[in-house]
Amino acid sequence: MNFPSVDYSWLGNGTVIAMIAIVHVIISHGVAIGTSVLTVSLEHRAFKTNNQKLDGLAKNIAKWILIITTTVGAMTGVGIWFSTTVIQPDSIGSLLRI
Repeated sequence: MNFPSVDYSWLGNGTVIAMIAIVHVIISHGVAIGTSVLTVSLEHRAFKTNNQKLDGLAKNIAKWILIITTTVGAMTGVGIWFSTTVIQPDSIGSLLRI
């Protein structure tokens, strides 16, 4: 079966996938892991010193971690699959069949 493909010759097909993947890794992995460690450290410090402001800050950061990583991370994760499917449909089709 012949799938239609798109060619980004002005930018490079691999560059399109790489740009989306870099944003995905920074947001989904870097922000999620790094700020989660920060949040746990803030919670621990707030519990030890009985600091309500620090506890509130940790809860606020946790809320934004959840929102950013689940929206941007999920969108870029799907974007990687979408861009590779559009650029190399035969390769992704065989990958899914195998």
